[in-house]
Amino acid sequence: MEKIMDEYGRFALDLLAMGLLLAYLFGTVTDAEGHRGILKIMGAQIAVWDTDYTAYQDYDVYEAEAQKDKPVIEYIADKPMTLGDNRVADYIAASAWDGAELPFLIIRVEDWRGTEVDLNGVYNEADNSLNFLNPGIYKVRVVASDAGNRKTECDISIPVSR
Repeated sequence: MEKIMDEYGRFALDLLAMGLLLAYLFGTVTDAEGHRGILKIMGAQIAVWDTDYTAYQDYDVYEAEAQKDKPVIEYIADKPMTLGDNRVADYIAASAWDGAELPFLIIRVEDWRGTEVDLNGVYNEADNSLNFLNPGIYKVRVVASDAGNRKTECDISIPVSR
C-alpha cells in the first residue's frame, strides 16, 4: 500500500485539488445579478430571441400553390379536321386547375411520318387557325401556361380528312 501511495499519491492529490476547484466554480461562484455557478452565469449572458412564426406566411402560400395542378390540354372535337382553314379552338382546349380556359400556343406540327411541317405554312397565329393541304394524322405540339406559371407541353394527334 505504501508503494502505491508513493507512486500514485501525487496524482490522487492533484485529482482531489481539481475536484475541489471544479466544485467551487460550478457551485459557489455568483455574479452581481445573483446567478450561482459558472454555467448559470454563462447561460445568463447568452442572448435569447423569441421567433414570431406568424410572420412566416410564405410557406402557406407555397403549399397552397403546390397543390394546384398544371394546365390540361386536350382534343375536344368529335370529328376530324377538314382540309383548309380550321379554327383551332374548336378542336383543342387548355384549362387551368380551376377549370378556367387558357390560351395556348402551337409550336410544332409533324405529319404521319414524323417529318416536321413548316409551321408558317400550316398555322396562322393571328386568327389561331390550322390549314392542312393533305389528309392524314398530324401530331401537333401545344403549350399552355397559367397565371401561376405552371406549364404544360404535350403532343396531340389530329386526324385530317377530306
